[in-house]
Amino acid sequence: MTKTVEVLKITANRPRYYRAGIRLGRDPVLVEVGELDKARLAALESDPALGIQRVQVDADEIAPAGGKAVAPPKTAEELIAMIGQVEDEASLDALAEGETRKTVNKAIEARRAELKAA
Repeated sequence: MTKTVEVLKITANRPRYYRAGIRLGRDPVLVEVGELDKARLAALESDPALGIQRVQVDADEIAPAGGKAVAPPKTAEELIAMIGQVEDEASLDALAEGETRKTVNKAIEARRAELKAA
């Protein structure tokens, strides 16, 4: 018997969109519900730019650690570019977790200040 897991099938209303540390777009992205903390789940579910369906899928259909969610950028420059597109603090928190590079942390704090000012 194949194990099933609950996932969010998420589409955005624009071609490139970041929410809760996940790269989204018009193509559906599967994210295992169990991989999300409460803050990230709330950020996704409350975003009017996203279409979300909760579905059950075979565990073999999704990759570990959040389905087809964004893979961590390899360079500081890639991560800083991603930070500039983040639209909520929960996503910034997810990107900041475990980050030790000073330039990246400065970019996160600058984006956080921009979000608070908006």
